[in-house]
Amino acid sequence: SLKLEEIDYVVGRELKFDSKNESIIGDDEANEMLTRKYRTPFVVPEKV
Repeated sequence: SLKLEEIDYVVGRELKFDSKNESIIGDDEANEMLTRKYRTPFVVPEKV
């Protein structure tokens, strides 16, 4: 996963972050960079 300031640099556009939902508004590509894909059985649930 990347830091927010790194993600906007990588995608090359300004991003709007929704702190309540912890997601980037209207940008699926950037949202994928907020977390990584884990291998089973090391999967981290969306909500704890």
